[in-house]
Amino acid sequence: MLLNRALSRRRELALRVSLGADAKTIILQLLTETLFVFVCGGVLGILCAILSQHALVRLLPPDLPRLEEIHINGPVLSFSLAVSVAAGLLFGLIPGLSGFRTDLAQHLSDGSRSQTAGPTVGRTRQVLVIAQLALAFVLLTTAGYCYAASRLC
Repeated sequence: MLLNRALSRRRELALRVSLGADAKTIILQLLTETLFVFVCGGVLGILCAILSQHALVRLLPPDLPRLEEIHINGPVLSFSLAVSVAAGLLFGLIPGLSGFRTDLAQHLSDGSRSQTAGPTVGRTRQVLVIAQLALAFVLLTTAGYCYAASRLC
């Protein structure tokens, strides 16, 4: 999704470069936007984990050993936040750097013509969307199976 967003902003980036912005400034802006999204997602995930901890523990069988020791601790939360920041850095740099590999002058000269992508970009988008949907399906199926299995025990 980040690559798709970067591809749709190519004309804007080309305009900024033509007005004098250097690559470092543009990459830092894209990185800041991406980091904000990833850190917000990490913080919301941590809040959901904290708020749902007691409800999830109640779903476990009562004869589970050391059930009272299940809790969320600081190192796990800090690791989760660190993973969010690392993923934001990694996935924020990729679209930022890939935007400068193309001919920016071509995007400016396109004018009001449609922003159609080439066949390789279109194929890449399709593969990424399919992979994302497949992963979401696997995660939802696994979560449903785990929930059903915990209810049967």
